[in-house]
Amino acid sequence: MLTTSGPRARLRVFALVPALLGGVTAMAAPPLDPPRQYEVRGDGYATISGASCCGDTRFSGRFEAAYQINSAGQATLASLRVVLDDAEVDVHAGFLGLFSETLRLRCAALGAAGLGEGWMSGNELHFPTGAVRVSGFSAEERLASGACGPATLRLDEASNSAPVQVVHDPVANRVELDATFSGTVEGEAEPYAIRFRSTGRFTNRPPVAGLQFETPAAPQGIGCPAVLHPNLGWVAEANSPGGLVARLRSSSGDPDGPPGGPSGADLLSDRWLLSRSGGPRELIGTGYRTDPVTFEWGPTHRLELLTMDLSGATAAAQCSFRVVDTSPPVVTPPPSTTVGCSQAGGATPNTSTAVRTFVDGGSAVDLADPSPTRLTPRLGSTNITGTTFFPADGVARAVTFRFQDDGGLIGTANSTLTVIDEPPVVAVTVTPSQFPADLQWHAIQATVTATDACGGTVLLKLYKIASNSPTFDDTDISGASIGTYDLSFSLYGRLAPKGKPRIYTITYKGTDSAGNTRLATAQVRAF
Repeated sequence: MLTTSGPRARLRVFALVPALLGGVTAMAAPPLDPPRQYEVRGDGYATISGASCCGDTRFSGRFEAAYQINSAGQATLASLRVVLDDAEVDVHAGFLGLFSETLRLRCAALGAAGLGEGWMSGNELHFPTGAVRVSGFSAEERLASGACGPATLRLDEASNSAPVQVVHDPVANRVELDATFSGTVEGEAEPYAIRFRSTGRFTNRPPVAGLQFETPAAPQGIGCPAVLHPNLGWVAEANSPGGLVARLRSSSGDPDGPPGGPSGADLLSDRWLLSRSGGPRELIGTGYRTDPVTFEWGPTHRLELLTMDLSGATAAAQCSFRVVDTSPPVVTPPPSTTVGCSQAGGATPNTSTAVRTFVDGGSAVDLADPSPTRLTPRLGSTNITGTTFFPADGVARAVTFRFQDDGGLIGTANSTLTVIDEPPVVAVTVTPSQFPADLQWHAIQATVTATDACGGTVLLKLYKIASNSPTFDDTDISGASIGTYDLSFSLYGRLAPKGKPRIYTITYKGTDSAGNTRLATAQVRAF
């Protein structure tokens, strides 16, 4: 029997894939590693050497073959068929070849009688001597319908008498076959050698499987997210409390799509399979893009993509990892803040609302922990307490804000707090605060108070007295000692021009021990 390539061979490949997928859902299995499957054809010629035939005659012909190569470089010739064009050749026999006859060769063909095993070296396949067995036949005539007549010449099972060499160059879409077979023709004792040389191309090359993960951080997809961590092995970073959530997208391609078409034009299907910590495979999706998949904490995930083209050739890609959280929370500290004293010389959280608000501020987000735990902020290497003192020296001190996720990772960020010595608080009241415009002098008594949050004394002085009718101020203000702590003086009861009320503004200045000053005013109205 002659084995063939073409539709029957493809049907065998299609039958294997459902069996593969059906079987792996029930049991643990090593990673998918399907061999690369190729179908080729070409044109060439054959020479036949034997006792009676055929000298240097070249017989043109064609060949078809199917073979596969596994990841270790082992090559398996699954089918081979050589068909020669119809020809006529003179066959000599008898003493000194004095007798001859014309042999009509119709439908001459050779076909592999079983699998041939070899190996790949560079861009060549080698099948050692005796590895490939063939048988063949030829008819004397071809029927009017074009079908072959009954076989009249048979080549008993033969094997390659020299290594079969195949130039394997799928990138350039080029294949070359050089094979020599030796066997006996039915009815003759002496062997014949048949050498066939051909150049051709690929009718099918396997797809190239590629997978991508789509996550919010990489919406266009990335390859396998696993990275080799020195202490953790191959790991992928979590992006949710449940682990790693991603859509799966195939980036598979095939070199046999139509000219100008997309690289996936020859693809038939994509199947996504997942196993956990060596457990059974599960089919988790089909097609170019899946719904979101959650890879949970704990197990080692092995994701596999099995891609098949229209001829049944398959390819696989895989990605193995554990989900971990190696990223600490991202901390947003409060903005840098400047506050005044709340006690002598500075401020503490217990005495200053502004300082308390600052040290209690900040926030954090973490992809794996929705609520990172706030840790006590630090000043230098010391935790801040309610009594931590910030001196009022105008120095911006870095405060470290810290948050910890449920995996124990701590994220930090700094902001600065500056305490300054602000001007003192000064307040003024006067008695009386109003009197009639009676063209009489009126004694005024001022009361001035001052406090300094940073402590120390405040020096108070009468800074200025002026009215809304400055033309008369020199004559209508009496007994005021500007620049001293003067609390008593007299004001004249005169209206402002056009009969408007006269308003005197009395200003005092307070100066603290650091030289900070503040003005405070009170008014007296004459009407």
